Amino acid sequence: MAEKSEVVRARVSKTAKARFEAVAAENGLSPSDFLRLMIDQVTEGIEPTISSKPKSRRKAKLTVRLPVDVADNLVVDAKEQGVTTSTWAASILMAKFRHAPQPVKSQRSAIQRSFRQLQGMATNTNQMATLMNRGVFTDSDYTPTRKELSELREGIAELRGDLCQFAGGQYKIQMVKSLEDERL
Repeated sequence: MAEKSEVVRARVSKTAKARFEAVAAENGLSPSDFLRLMIDQVTEGIEPTISSKPKSRRKAKLTVRLPVDVADNLVVDAKEQGVTTSTWAASILMAKFRHAPQPVKSQRSAIQRSFRQLQGMATNTNQMATLMNRGVFTDSDYTPTRKELSELREGIAELRGDLCQFAGGQYKIQMVKSLEDERL
């Protein structure tokens, strides 16, 4: 079976192209044939270091057989997460063996956005406290009290704690509850 051919392209000036075509014609070759000959001569005896296969971040492949009900649940969960079944299964296994949640990309993005929003809320609260301390709110219709700002800060801290707990326990359902369960 013939090897699939590839295309090589290079941008050159009009003069360089004209000279190249003239040299190819002098040797009785088309520009394409002449370029192939030049490439073969220059690369003769050199082993390619670049693999034709795309590089994968994952180094190992694992095939498992599951009961039908478990496999069906895995497929449903993967669809709910918006990822392939293979990606979802890999996330679950990595979470278990690293003893840490491994959210899929969309979940990581959402969690990171949520932390940034909470940080923005905390910054706004600090700015309000600064303005309050400077007496900026004295003539306005609404002046936040120290108690209200304190409650707002506590609420943001509670939300941050809830988000940390959510991010940390994202896969509790899929993960083994504890190492003790493995001994059963």
